[in-house]
Amino acid sequence: MLLRALRIAQNFAASPAKIAWLQGRLAWKAFAVELRHQDTINRRFDKIYGTDTADEVALSALGIPGREAERGNLIYRPLWEKNFHSTITRFHETLGNRLNSYSFVDIGSGKGKLLLLASLYPFKRVRGIEYATGLHKIAEKNISCFRNVNQRCHDIAAILGDALNYKLPPGPVVAMMFNAFDIKTTAKVLTTLVDQRPPGMGACFIIYENVRRTSEIGTAFDVPLPWETLERTRNRIIVGNAEAVREWRREFSDICVVDLCADADPLKVSAHRQIEAANAVSQQVRK
Repeated sequence: MLLRALRIAQNFAASPAKIAWLQGRLAWKAFAVELRHQDTINRRFDKIYGTDTADEVALSALGIPGREAERGNLIYRPLWEKNFHSTITRFHETLGNRLNSYSFVDIGSGKGKLLLLASLYPFKRVRGIEYATGLHKIAEKNISCFRNVNQRCHDIAAILGDALNYKLPPGPVVAMMFNAFDIKTTAKVLTTLVDQRPPGMGACFIIYENVRRTSEIGTAFDVPLPWETLERTRNRIIVGNAEAVREWRREFSDICVVDLCADADPLKVSAHRQIEAANAVSQQVRK
């Protein structure tokens, strides 16, 4: 214990950016604590639905060779449920009934946990692409046994293949990557998805999720114009094509045309929409 404390003190003293070093240490400690809590939630999910999603699996244990395992970030781990629901609820509130025209795609879908969670929302279809045969087979079993009275989408499929060769479904799409690849592969997958969505093919949102920090991915999730970064937080990056940008901003433009001095019923407007409307008015006043 004393030697360990001494090593930590030496590393801290040797670090030129001591605050950043300390923040990094604290972030990893917080991550380790939350990871144990989320593992309990994942195992409860599996117990309820008879699925197999919680256990982490090294890709090498599934027969994936070294370099290919590195492309897939070496390990399968399910995205935390609270992070997923936070992101998809954001889309449901933004798109409203239009969400039922969207396909949800999990890029690097592993055992299919996110496909099951996505089926609780009114997507047109739910798809997952996974290159590890062992994980794909588990995902297929999970889909076949999953039953939930709140399921809104029953068109669910897991696809075995390489994300670099995968073609997104036609029409509007919400695609998600949960830290599924190394930095180089993430950039290639993003470029592939962007290149296959020329104007006129419908809105396409691509989400990068990281339960630690999105900064780990560096610049790999930067997109070329006319694509734009719509949101970048500690745990989430959302990018979209021109049609997606219009959809994202449509919610707030609808609010801004409302005369806030009129007798509008505030109970019919969600809390975050009220905040955005207030911000818009505040900016107009400052101008």
